[in-house]
Amino acid sequence: MSDEPLKLMSLDVENVLRLKAVHLTLDDTGALILEGKNEQGKSSVLRSLEILLAGGKETPDAPLHGDATKGHIIGQFGDIVVKKGFRAGKKPTLTVTTANGARMMKPQNLLDTLMDRVSLDPLKFMAKSDTEKARVLGDLMGFDESEWKQAYDELYEQRRDAKREAKRLETEFDALEHHDLPETKEVSVASLTDELQKRQEHNNAIRDADKAVADHRAALAVMKGGLGNAHSKRGRLQEELDMINEDIEGRGACIKTQETELEKSTWARTKLVEADTGEITTQLAQVDSINAQVRDNKKYDEAEKHSKTADKAVAEADKGLEEVKAAWEKARSEALETLPVSGLDVKDGAVFYKGSPLSQAGSSAQLRVSVAVALATNKDKRVRLLLVDDAEKLDPDNMKVVLEMAKEAKFQVIMARVGEGSKSSVLIEDGSIIEGRG
Repeated sequence: MSDEPLKLMSLDVENVLRLKAVHLTLDDTGALILEGKNEQGKSSVLRSLEILLAGGKETPDAPLHGDATKGHIIGQFGDIVVKKGFRAGKKPTLTVTTANGARMMKPQNLLDTLMDRVSLDPLKFMAKSDTEKARVLGDLMGFDESEWKQAYDELYEQRRDAKREAKRLETEFDALEHHDLPETKEVSVASLTDELQKRQEHNNAIRDADKAVADHRAALAVMKGGLGNAHSKRGRLQEELDMINEDIEGRGACIKTQETELEKSTWARTKLVEADTGEITTQLAQVDSINAQVRDNKKYDEAEKHSKTADKAVAEADKGLEEVKAAWEKARSEALETLPVSGLDVKDGAVFYKGSPLSQAGSSAQLRVSVAVALATNKDKRVRLLLVDDAEKLDPDNMKVVLEMAKEAKFQVIMARVGEGSKSSVLIEDGSIIEGRG
C-alpha cells in the first residue's frame, strides 16, 4: 500500500442525522464548501465523516434520520471504500473494501492506521478555553504536564513538611540551655559517697599518726625528766647508785626506743597529705543540680543533631525540587519543539504565543495557529481531512489562509457555512443537495 495521502473522492449519506440523501464528489481542488440555512444538514455532512472514520466513540446513540429504519454512510478514499450501515435497534456495521473487492477482516484497525481522528476544527479550537487548548496541545505533543506537576507537588509537600519539622526543632533547640561542664555523664551519689569515705579514712589515719607523734614526744619528755632527777640523786644517795644506774640504763634504752619511734612517726607524718573532703561534700550537695545540667546538655546535643538532620532533609528536598523542575522544563521544551508553530508555549494550563496569551493575539495569528494545530493532528496519516464548521465566521482573507495552509499540507478541506448557495459551493436544504456539485 502506497504512503501517498488518500483523497476523499466521494461521500454518500442516506438517512443519517439530518441528512435524507446526499451524494458529494470532490474535485482536484481538494476543497468543498457546503452552504445552506441553519438546521438544514450542513453540519451533519461533517459529522457523518467523523462517524464513518473515527470509530464507535463518535457514533451517536440515535444516528438514523427521523423515522427511517436503515441508513448508511459510504466514503471512497482512493481505491478504498468505507461503509458504515445502520439499522434500527441494531449495532452499526463497518466494512472496508479494497480495489480488488476484498473485505478487510478488521476494518476499524485499517482505518486507525489511516488516521487517528478527523482533524480538529480550527474554529472550534479557537473557541475553546485556555485549559482545553492546553489539553489539545498537550495531546499533540505527547506531553502530560499533569504528571510532572503531580511529581513536583508531591516533592513540594515533602519539602514543606521538612521545613515545618526543621522549624519546630529549631524552636525547640533555641529554648534549650547548654552548661559549661567537665562532666558528660551524670554524677553517681554512691561513687561520691565511696570517695568521701576513702578520704575521711585517709584523714583519720593522718590524725592517728599525729596523735602517735604527740604521745611519743610526751613520753620522751617524761623519760628525760626522770633522767635528770636520777642524776641529781646520784650525788646524795650513794646507796641507790646501782639502782639508779640501772634505772638510767633502762630509761636511756627507752629514750632511744622512743626517739626511734618518734623519728619513724615523724617521717611517716611528713609523707601524709590530708585529702580535701570539702570538694566531695560540695559535689554531694550539688549533685542534683549537676545531673540536671548534664541532662540538659544531652537534650541540647540531641536537639542540635536532630535540627541538623532536619536542615539536611530540607536541603535535599530543595535539590529534588530543582532537579524535577529542570527535568520538567527540559521535557516541556523538547515537546514544544514538536508543535507545528514556533513560538507556541503551554504552561500552567494556558497557551501562549510569542510570549503572550494566544487569546490576546490578532485574529489572523490565532487562525493560523489554530489551522496549523488542526492539520498537525493527522499530518503523518494517509487520510488528511480538515473539517470546518461555521465557516461564515471567516472573511475572504482568512478563508484564503485556511485553504492555502491545507493545500500546502496536502489536506482536503470541507467547510460548512450559512449561505444561500454561491457559485463555488454546494447548497443543502432539508437534508438534501439542491444545487452545486453533486
